[in-house]
Amino acid sequence: MNKEASNEKIAERLVKLRKDNLTQDEVANSLGIAKSSLANYENGFRRPKPEIMVKIANFYNQSVQAIFFN
Repeated sequence: MNKEASNEKIAERLVKLRKDNLTQDEVANSLGIAKSSLANYENGFRRPKPEIMVKIANFYNQSVQAIFFN
């Protein structure tokens, strides 16, 4: 079983995925979440719920494991 990555590692991965050409507003709107929630994930303050992890992974065309697990 894979171990969950630290909040800091998840934050780093999320920022890297978004920074290519998207704003927090664009990503949050596409995911149907508040910009403040996305900012909390990207700053390592909070970890997304499993259903949000799936939405994020699908949005970036990545696996949940690639983003949220070691």
